[in-house]
Amino acid sequence: MAAMHGIEIFASCNTGFCGVCLCDCSGETNTLSIDKMGEHTFELPFDENNNPKQILACVGGIKSEYFDDDQEHVVVLKKMY
Repeated sequence: MAAMHGIEIFASCNTGFCGVCLCDCSGETNTLSIDKMGEHTFELPFDENNNPKQILACVGGIKSEYFDDDQEHVVVLKKMY
């Protein structure tokens, strides 16, 4: 989903299998869905509020309800590899 918004994150399989696109995430991570574009095969860590601390950029993305709420949300992805 990052690629759909012009954010370049190296990916290989684009299916959530290889882990090449694994990113640490911070900010408003409650807006993230770890399986927005498909399933993943990794055990991803979550914080105490059950928000993702990491995401696979090829299959993760922003939850639909945050597209139309007319607010600005900030999520920072830091490439792991």
